[in-house]
Amino acid sequence: MTNSKIINVYTHSDCLKHEMEKNHPESPARLAACKKALQADPSISGRLQWKNAPKATKAQLARVHDKSYISRTFALSPQEGIIKKAVDAKMNPHTLSSALHAAGAQIAAVEDVMKGKTKRAFCLVRPPGHHASQDSAAGFSFFNNVAVGATHALEAFNLKRIAVIDFDVHHGDGTEKIFYNDPRVFFWSSFQHPHYPHVTKLDGHPPHINLAPMKKGTGSREFRHLVETQLIPSLMAFKPECIFISAGFDAHKDDELSSINLNEEDYAFVTKAICKVADKFAQGRVISTLEGGYNVKMLAASVKSHVKALDPKFQHSLTDIISAQTRKFKTLLLSLPISMLAIAIRTLPVAAQLSRFILAAWPSTLVLNVCMMLFPLELMRKMREQFKTRQHENYCLKTDNDIKKLTQSQLEAFEIGNKAANSYSAHLGSFFSWPAYRAPKAFYAGIAASESKNNVLISRVMARLLKNR
Repeated sequence: MTNSKIINVYTHSDCLKHEMEKNHPESPARLAACKKALQADPSISGRLQWKNAPKATKAQLARVHDKSYISRTFALSPQEGIIKKAVDAKMNPHTLSSALHAAGAQIAAVEDVMKGKTKRAFCLVRPPGHHASQDSAAGFSFFNNVAVGATHALEAFNLKRIAVIDFDVHHGDGTEKIFYNDPRVFFWSSFQHPHYPHVTKLDGHPPHINLAPMKKGTGSREFRHLVETQLIPSLMAFKPECIFISAGFDAHKDDELSSINLNEEDYAFVTKAICKVADKFAQGRVISTLEGGYNVKMLAASVKSHVKALDPKFQHSLTDIISAQTRKFKTLLLSLPISMLAIAIRTLPVAAQLSRFILAAWPSTLVLNVCMMLFPLELMRKMREQFKTRQHENYCLKTDNDIKKLTQSQLEAFEIGNKAANSYSAHLGSFFSWPAYRAPKAFYAGIAASESKNNVLISRVMARLLKNR
């Protein structure tokens, strides 16, 4: 009998031993942080059943990968040190075992799900797999874990329709290649474009291959729109008998390997949407496996959100994006009079300024004065969050060519933002200047550049500004 209250989590200690080099983003810390987060949260920890992932056999791998590729990978496994298997896939003495357990986790998950021991499974493993193709390693991947699981479901359990959903920020090109000519597998991939692997072809695919490219800067609202209007209708039309998820969390706004602005709730949103289709057509069968995600703290939070959403019994409260943005706009409108009043007070003569602080001693005006002093900073914080300008991006002002394209208003807004970074007075007044109004992103880029001490960028923009003048 299926235990719908339990989510099986498959992992293995060898997955912590694979390392490619010091300070590499695909590190053992990723797995350790995720496991700790899941075990520490009482709202989900009691619903998880932890299982050791077995090793995939060569025969199971050979359903996906060329036998010659498998043999080469085994032969290449080093006894010591680190060797290069591909440009971005290196092996240490534990890598082969780690990769075999990562693929084997899928086999075990398929067995348990298809035999009715659970409806949901999560494979907490590494290395990731969705860039590995039939005959090559790539993108930190050696064997294509999800493909190994999906082909096992097709061959061992005679399923006719399998769905593979990949929401990693990098296109699952290996998975696409493996199933490109197999209409039994519906493949949907959302990813930043252009981005690694840099060779993605966006059109001309067979109907069962569905790609959803996202432009740099895409946020929650656009992503959820893709899920609601593209993924779910196509998935329901396909009527899968089992759904696999390549769960990459590097599209998170705090992940430095991408420029997409998703958050933990977005992963819960897409997961719940997928699970609803699974409940309708696939007897609730969902098997998810970890792919990317390289900000360890945000990865752990996102994985926890994802696993909670896998749980049929967990009520995950999700923020409505449109309502949230409406509330922010209303807050902004209400804050403007207070901010403008604060600016006006700062322009009064010295005597008036002194009288302001005298009046502040009276209880009736104390709260108002505190609000005037503090709320503009809160306004700046909210506006900055709204534009989601990250310090390492600096509004993409990274090349001379980018800077040459800036308008005069953008240049001036950047200068104002730079000056406002560490000045309370500038924070209060600068946003109400005309250039900052016309070019708010450039204004926040100036703040970001200053805070990240990007003096080279600042000097180049200022040189252009002086040249224009």
